[in-house]
Amino acid sequence: ISAEQAREIGLASDLIEKEGWEDLVTTLAARARTLPTEATTNMLALTGSKSAELDLAALVRSAARPGLKARVEKYRNLAMRELQ
Repeated sequence: ISAEQAREIGLASDLIEKEGWEDLVTTLAARARTLPTEATTNMLALTGSKSAELDLAALVRSAARPGLKARVEKYRNLAMRELQ
């Protein structure tokens, strides 16, 4: 599919010309830094995992921790602030 189609169906959020890549990387890096350290550590640990069962179990444990909605909202608010 084309890049435009990917954006239309939600597979891509933006289309950025090559000249805008550096600014995009800066923006995305700032957004990533708003994640709690524990979340970043967990995501990086899961990235290298070869076991789908372990991945799913870790996801369930993470989601089961009290305050999921508040953590997601906090991250979203911080990330959106970075975009402004």
